[in-house]
Amino acid sequence: MHSRTGLVTEYMGDEWFDLINACPPIFLVMERPDHFKIEINGFGVEALGNLEWWVDRSFVQIIIPSNYWAAGTNKVKLKTLFHQGIDLEALYLLGKFGVQLNQGIRTFIKQPEFLNIGCITEQGFPFYGGKVTYQINADIVNAANQQLDSLDSAGNTETFLEIPDFEAACIKVKMADGEERMIAWQPYEAAISDIAKRGETASLELEVILTRRNTFGPLHQLPLHTPAYGPENWITGGKHFSDDYVLLPSGILSAPKLIKKKRGQ
Repeated sequence: MHSRTGLVTEYMGDEWFDLINACPPIFLVMERPDHFKIEINGFGVEALGNLEWWVDRSFVQIIIPSNYWAAGTNKVKLKTLFHQGIDLEALYLLGKFGVQLNQGIRTFIKQPEFLNIGCITEQGFPFYGGKVTYQINADIVNAANQQLDSLDSAGNTETFLEIPDFEAACIKVKMADGEERMIAWQPYEAAISDIAKRGETASLELEVILTRRNTFGPLHQLPLHTPAYGPENWITGGKHFSDDYVLLPSGILSAPKLIKKKRGQ
């Protein structure tokens, strides 16, 4: 039997957001919403019906009406009758928006339309942990391949796409005709020798499957990397804690390359 204390806890913590050009709908994601009274800027939020889940069935999505949000600072508040059976877990907001970080303050911004090669945490996606697709058009692929062919007089080579620097779980290389190659282990490259025959259909898509590190954390731990991870990595203190977010680089960090290798190498 749980010992009920009658304590009312306002779970605000870091859940303050400056909204600029946010794009509805926005979902609040949390565990066990039935244990809490939820308010957004003073508006009551009810988690009713058969709610969709996100990543894990424990995380349910609650749609927040767009008129609940305001320009400037916004406040997410949870109230509960606290006892030892209540857990205070992280909250997440989902939607088609970007996030700008400034000394720990999170500001909603318009979702970027395009990404450059480089870390996506600095391009409006500091906490994103899904998939990102980079496109390389046929003109670029053909020009690079022709340049390599001019250096290969013997023609005894194979063409590879090399991704020299990236931070993700893996990369799926998709070709215009539906063929796919997976880049997940060293050397980080995929054979695409027949691409020269494709002409206008020589375009490539690089589907980058990111990790969930910048979503689920640890997000404030110093140093960034440790030999092992367990519950203690989420409750660091002193010199092992930062008020600012400590994020893993994410995405394709340097430009992909076409390279030639001798056949069978």
